[in-house]
Amino acid sequence: MRLCLVHGFTQTGASWEPVAAHLRGAGHDVVTPDAPGHGAKASAPAGLWDGARALADEVGPAVWIGYSMGGRYALHVALAEPAVVTRLVVVSATASSPTGTAATRSSRCRWPVCTYADPAVATSPKNTNTNTSPRPA
Repeated sequence: MRLCLVHGFTQTGASWEPVAAHLRGAGHDVVTPDAPGHGAKASAPAGLWDGARALADEVGPAVWIGYSMGGRYALHVALAEPAVVTRLVVVSATASSPTGTAATRSSRCRWPVCTYADPAVATSPKNTNTNTSPRPA
């Protein structure tokens, strides 16, 4: 399985190396790109949308796993280029979208979008996640 690990702010793809080595040892194809404005791409800053498209073009189809800022990039890849995201894992990140924008775009995704981590929030009357369609097989 191809896995793309996207690092957090001020880090580089190399930050993932201990995890990537373990996953490679388990037989996965792991890529750890530098995000725009970081590492080898320090001279190529980009906003979330342009950066997400650049990452999608570089990596292609994969399970996208992002930490912090990398989670924001992974989420934006999923919204901008859903065909390259087979699964999405976002760790310690926020959506960074204007109110309603992420919910509107999530309706185009191939999988349910969950915007909460705490089960108490999931049952809160304030929860506005209405995308309950099952992910296609």
